[in-house]
Amino acid sequence: MAGLPVADKDEALVRVLRGDAGLLRSELLRRFHGVAEESPAGEGRTAGDLLAAAEERWAARAQQKREQEAAERQRRAEAAAAAREQRLDELARNPVRVWNKVDELIATKRPKDYDMAVTLLLDLQALAVREGKTFDFAEQMTRLRERHARKPSLIDRFDRARLD
Repeated sequence: MAGLPVADKDEALVRVLRGDAGLLRSELLRRFHGVAEESPAGEGRTAGDLLAAAEERWAARAQQKREQEAAERQRRAEAAAAAREQRLDELARNPVRVWNKVDELIATKRPKDYDMAVTLLLDLQALAVREGKTFDFAEQMTRLRERHARKPSLIDRFDRARLD
C-alpha cells in the first residue's frame, strides 16, 4: 500500500467505507502480484473463467507430464540398447565360453536355468546377426536341439523365443 499513489489510496479508503472491501482486496492482490486485469475494472472473474483457466492449467500439466514420461521411456530404451550392445561386445570376446555355459545350464534340468540358457542364446543370436554369422548360429542351434530333443520344456522355450 505504501507504494501506491495518493489518489489510489484515497479511492481505496472510499471503497472500503462503501463496503466494497472484498473486491478491492482481490484487485489489490492482483496488482501486487503483477497480474493484469482480465475483465473491465470493477468486475471479477466468473466461475466459467476460473474453470476454463483451471482446465488450461490442468491440460498444460498433463501435456508436460506426457512429454516427461516419453522422454524417460526414450532414455530407458537408449540405456537398455547401450547395455545390450555392451553385453554383446563381452560375448564376442569368447562366444565358445558362452555356448559352454548354455550347455551347463541345460544340464541342470531346472526350469530357471533353462530360462537363463535361453537368455544367453538370444544374446548369441543377436551377436550372430550383428556379425553376419547367422548360418553358424543356426547350425549350433540345430545341434543343440538334436542333443536335447527329449526335453520338451526346453524345446518349448526355444520355440517361444524363436531360436532357430
